[in-house]
Formats: sequence, structure tokens, C-alpha cells
Amino acid sequence: MDVRRREQWGAATGILFVIALVAAFVFGPDKPPGYDDSAQQVLSYVQENRDETQASTALIVLGGFLFLWFLGTLGRALRVGQGEGRLATVAVAGGVATIAVATVGQAAFWAASYHTDLDPGVVRGLYDLGSGAFLLVGLAIAALIGASSLVALRSGVLPSWLGVFGEVFALFTLVVTVVGTFQETGAFSPSDGALGLLVFVGFLIWTLATSIVLLRGVGAAGFEPATSRV
Repeated sequence: MDVRRREQWGAATGILFVIALVAAFVFGPDKPPGYDDSAQQVLSYVQENRDETQASTALIVLGGFLFLWFLGTLGRALRVGQGEGRLATVAVAGGVATIAVATVGQAAFWAASYHTDLDPGVVRGLYDLGSGAFLLVGLAIAALIGASSLVALRSGVLPSWLGVFGEVFALFTLVVTVVGTFQETGAFSPSDGALGLLVFVGFLIWTLATSIVLLRGVGAAGFEPATSRV
């Protein structure tokens, strides 16, 4: 496999990651319980959605592997575009932290569903841990997208429209994450809040758009990163 083909596959892993995460959402559990639900209600939810939780865990594991490959291609493009690469390092670190924190969160959900004889209080504790992890992953997502977007706006290695979208979205994600740490119910709640879902959707949109931009850039210019002409 030549260099150009390897770069194309690397860029395309972002698209495959999005497909895996969408599948995990579609085949995963229904609307999650809230922080104000009792431990017994959480236990019933976990038991009723055991198969769905395990299926979504498998898809998230696959998606995480693909996302790490995508980060390699993105990091290379950002370093080439920026030169000294400080922001590129922040972006890649944010991406790695995104997968790490999300893995912890999903592992807590999986552990709660794996054993059907756990005490309701233990199950609720694991579920709260998972919900909290998926809230705090917003900090890592904001670092990944915010740093990448700054490089895009300064160097043109990615289109300016993607940089503007990324900066606005990174700020939105940071606000939702910080405010969500104080909210047990409502739109900002980390367990069942609507704004957390918007962060998830926006993250997938950014990843998909960035992957397509990088893929088109490789196809148009060999193994060079995408530029603002894309």
C-alpha cells in the first residue's frame, strides 16, 4: 500500500468512527434515567437494557479504535499546517482524552449491566459514574475541536468555515460541561439533558466534516493535508 492510499484510509477512519457511534446510539438503550430516579428505577432500567448496553459498548470500542487512527491523520495535517505544532499537540491530546474518558464512562455502564445480581445502590453508583464521565468528556472535546479550529483559522490547513464552526461549538461544549456539573435535572443534566445530546451530535458532525475534508485533500494532493481550497 503506497503512502497516498495509507493517508486516504487514515482520513476515512473518521467517517467510519461516526458510523460506529451512530450505530451505538441507534442500537443502544432508550432514554436514560435521571439523577432524581431511585436506585431501584435505575436497576430496572439497566436490567431491561442489558443487551442494548453491551451492543453499544462493542460499537463504541470499535469506534474508539477508528478514532485513534483518525487522530493520527488529523494531527499530521495540523502539524504540517501550523509548523511548530503546539496547538496540534493540544488537539491530539484532547482527542486521546476524549476516548479515554468516554471509555471509562461506557465501562461503568457496561459493568452495571454485566451482573444482574448487584445491589441497587451499586448499580446507581456505576450509572452515575458513567453519566458524569460523559459530561466531563466535553472538556476534552472542547480542547480537541478548539485547538484544531484555531490552526484552521490561522494556517488554512482546514477550511475557514470549519474553523469558525469548531470555535463556536467548542465554546458551546465548554459552557454545557461547566454548567452541567451543577445541574441534576433539566437541559444541562448529564444524565438525561438535551444539551448533552447536542454536544454528541455536534461532535459527530465536526468529525465527519473534518474527515471528509482531509480525505478530499489527500485525493487532490497526494499525501499532503487538506488546504483551504477544499
